[in-house]
Amino acid sequence: MLQPLKRCADSYVDDTAVFPDEWSQHMLDLESFLQAINRAGMTLNPKKCEFAKSRVKFVGQLIGTGQRCVDPGRLKTLKNMKPPQSKKQLRQIMGFFSYFRDYIPNFSALAKPLTDLTAKRVPNQIPWVRQNSWLLKS
Repeated sequence: MLQPLKRCADSYVDDTAVFPDEWSQHMLDLESFLQAINRAGMTLNPKKCEFAKSRVKFVGQLIGTGQRCVDPGRLKTLKNMKPPQSKKQLRQIMGFFSYFRDYIPNFSALAKPLTDLTAKRVPNQIPWVRQNSWLLKS
């Protein structure tokens, strides 16, 4: 439904955002978005909508005025994160990391060593060595 608006709108599960660079374009894009919602027979909950905001939080990001950046709250969580002790915790952290993939070039390649730790051949308890960063024991 939003494919024609991909340059100015994004969605995740049931959250949607319209985010063009300029106000005049925003009004045109917002009208197109609302028409698409109407054509699809969908409705919006006005209590959950925010209009005419210069910035809004959207799926762990701040978007607005033609910019998109990571929500500082997410960065704080990242800085305070402890190394996972089990594969389950590692999978949870990898899910959290995936929020940053748009900001990290070659995310998949960088995350591969962590993803490899979730393989069956690796023990459930993750073997970490702490030396300025998280390193796998050799």
